[in-house]
Amino acid sequence: MIDINHLRILLAALLSIFVISGCAAEMGEDVAALVNGRPIKTDSLNRALHSSSGVRGGTAYKGEVVKIILNQLIEEELILQEAEKLKINVTKAELKSKVDEIKADYPGRSLEEMLVKEYILMDEWLNSLKRSLLIEKAIENRLKSRVNMNAQEMKTLYQTHRADLIHPLLVKIDHLTCASRKEAEKALRNIHSTKDFNGVAQKYKAEETESLRKAIGWINPKNLPAEISQAILQTEPGQISGIVESKYGYSIIKVLEVKEAKPMSLEQVENYLRRSYMARQETRVLTEWIEELKNNAKIKINPLLSSLFSQVQETKE
Repeated sequence: MIDINHLRILLAALLSIFVISGCAAEMGEDVAALVNGRPIKTDSLNRALHSSSGVRGGTAYKGEVVKIILNQLIEEELILQEAEKLKINVTKAELKSKVDEIKADYPGRSLEEMLVKEYILMDEWLNSLKRSLLIEKAIENRLKSRVNMNAQEMKTLYQTHRADLIHPLLVKIDHLTCASRKEAEKALRNIHSTKDFNGVAQKYKAEETESLRKAIGWINPKNLPAEISQAILQTEPGQISGIVESKYGYSIIKVLEVKEAKPMSLEQVENYLRRSYMARQETRVLTEWIEELKNNAKIKINPLLSSLFSQVQETKE
């Protein structure tokens, strides 16, 4: 695990040296980077480092973590600036709704207690939450106008994946399970003599575990133990299997109904295809958008941090 506290101390020390050396012509010690003239404060970078304590080791140099997190803050700032240009905002009602949603996961005053424990003021937390909501809305706005699927694309995807998009074979069954083969053989004789599977089965079901007593709806035989699945597939609807030995014991299965496997219709697979297609589209659009914002932005990083990042790259190489 990377020592985040050590990184924070290192960052503070570097920036102090930066100021003492007289290199802070454009940036003060409290500025980690400028994005189109707007500062990303070192305090913000420190808080982000603190909340990223789950970042693990494996980087060539600990400064790599600072570089990754500063890059995230720069991307967030660029998106927030776009939100301003588009006049996107978060209303008081939207913020309150989100706060209420979060508080629902923290009984009593546990949310406030958590913030105090992390040395976070309520106003700071609310501003951070509002910032996150603004970023979400700006991203949604971008995706809404650029991520879509027309009817022809849907049909093409359907034809391409049709063989994979099928309703599996499903069955409805009833069963009885005995602890020993001897009991199962006796039960099977009773079923054949009385022609009353349900009546015989009720006696044994009363003795079964709760997991076996649960009502069985439509199931895919492939999700059952191999022995049971094979017995089901070899038994016609309305017929009864022989004795099947499995981890559950000795079972006798009655197949009630069967739904044969068949391709899904275009309408049935539309949601599935749309979700997978749109997810890929969203990733591509967001990546391209952020790259575009960076290319068109004026981004200046504190020279001492730039020097640190250069050391990271040299060490990795």
